[in-house]
Amino acid sequence: MSEGLIKALESAHGPEQANQEMVAMVAAELAQQGSLEAVAQSVVERVKRLHHDVYASGRQRASHCSRHEDMTLLIRTLNYTLADGALTPTQGR
Repeated sequence: MSEGLIKALESAHGPEQANQEMVAMVAAELAQQGSLEAVAQSVVERVKRLHHDVYASGRQRASHCSRHEDMTLLIRTLNYTLADGALTPTQGR
């Protein structure tokens, strides 16, 4: 995970729970996506959208979200079977 990715998440939510949030996002996407590339891209897009939404909201943390660095996520799994990419989130398993 790049520093830009974790800092964007920390800027949007604060540093207290950033690692747990990142793990939860990756786990959710692993359950729905059919490739590791799709998982990584989806997580980066979620963080990017969250960061932008906080900035656009004008809330207290918005001042921390005026910009972000490049965001990269590499995912490596060991003995983990990916979800069937043909299913949509509403179809379930």
